[in-house]
Amino acid sequence: MFPAKKGDLFIWSANLVHGGSPIRDADRTRKSLVSHYYTESDSRALGYNCVAHGANAFWVKREHAPLPGTLPFRKRVGKWLRKAGLYRAVKKLTG
Repeated sequence: MFPAKKGDLFIWSANLVHGGSPIRDADRTRKSLVSHYYTESDSRALGYNCVAHGANAFWVKREHAPLPGTLPFRKRVGKWLRKAGLYRAVKKLTG
């Protein structure tokens, strides 16, 4: 077990079995940034959509995975704006 504290960095192989407990409260979960690095040939073999980024770099283009039990971010914001009575005003400003 790794008892992480604010600001800690933990790096491990993505091929190791790993995971966490189900998120019970999205407002109390830790915020994190997760990155996976693969070779271009491995990415293409896995069926990822590789987008060239510079001479020897590629991005994998895919949708973000939503938190379990939550709406995708855009829908959550829209729902909040409707509840606050601001949806139409923001829609006018943003088109």
